[in-house]
Amino acid sequence: MAPSPPPPPDPPPVAQSLSLPPPLPLDILAILPDRSQSEPPPPPPPSTSPVAVSSTPIAATPPSPKSFRDTLIDGHAHQSQPLVTYEELVAANLESESPMVEDGADPLHVKIPKVKIPKSIWQRLCAPWKNAVIIKLLGKSINFHILHARLLKEWRTEHEFEVIDVGLGYFIVRFVTAEDCSRVLTGGPYKFFDHYLAVQPWEPSFHPARAKAPKTAVWVKLYGVPSMCYQEAIVLYLASKLGKPIKVDSITLLGTREKFARVCVEVDLS
Repeated sequence: MAPSPPPPPDPPPVAQSLSLPPPLPLDILAILPDRSQSEPPPPPPPSTSPVAVSSTPIAATPPSPKSFRDTLIDGHAHQSQPLVTYEELVAANLESESPMVEDGADPLHVKIPKVKIPKSIWQRLCAPWKNAVIIKLLGKSINFHILHARLLKEWRTEHEFEVIDVGLGYFIVRFVTAEDCSRVLTGGPYKFFDHYLAVQPWEPSFHPARAKAPKTAVWVKLYGVPSMCYQEAIVLYLASKLGKPIKVDSITLLGTREKFARVCVEVDLS
């Protein structure tokens, strides 16, 4: 038998035309909602579970320590005004109390004005300096910053203090409280770099150029004091023969140890 002929190939597909709907008018597109962005999810329902409230108080932030300047200002009635004003000095008639006087020591005989400050104003000016001492390192000059660092290490006061260089090796140290001033004044002797530090109470009339010899506070022992004389007034009077008495030792005031009376005296080192 003769083989059968192969089947005819399939005809190519005929492209079918699709009819699209006509576009919508512009006025209809303007009112249709925009579905391109998803709507935000609804907020979660409020929780009904009980909330634990801690009864432990929150620790407050500790205040920053005050500087010496702030503490000093607070200790003087929060002075917002200066101790004295120019108008007050003029009102006190200082100009009439300061005549031109002739200075005989001047070879040119130049008349130098002399100013007198009323006592009430002078006391106000001296009040912030009542808790101050005058110091000088004997036989050696010392840098201001080195001295300040050694004083901080040696004295260890409760509050900060201010050191002022007044020249010629003298310094004024001003304290915030009278307790710190008294403890430093009677806590000597002090020795820096193998040299003694002279410490004396501040005086309004002190001037380094007119200082004859440095003074310092030392502890002395008075032997042979009768038992009935172990009283502060009597011990201070006895010590006044050696110098300016400052303070009597607390054990001496108790009267339980009468071997000697111990008292702090300011002496002249000349």
